[in-house]
Amino acid sequence: MESDLYYGCWAEYRLQYLKSEKPELYQGMKEQGTLDAHLRGIEETYEEKAKRLSTQLQKEQGVTLLLKNKDLMAWLKKTNAIDAQVKEILRQEICQ
Repeated sequence: MESDLYYGCWAEYRLQYLKSEKPELYQGMKEQGTLDAHLRGIEETYEEKAKRLSTQLQKEQGVTLLLKNKDLMAWLKKTNAIDAQVKEILRQEICQ
């Protein structure tokens, strides 16, 4: 039963989306036995996308090791903001 499994945040976003917005698709995947593979694929794909996007945004916004060594709080604040931005961008993409 899929509710006993934990896939990671990306797959969980997709699972909740399927259940609430695409119940027929969710039920069909569940009955065909493809739901688990789909969610695992989503988790793997989006974990990789999150890393790439986070790295890209850090470069664009000057979040470097130098900043971390110079001003840890500023680095932490920017890193947390980027993480939240990445999460929101990808959550919206998953839920389409």
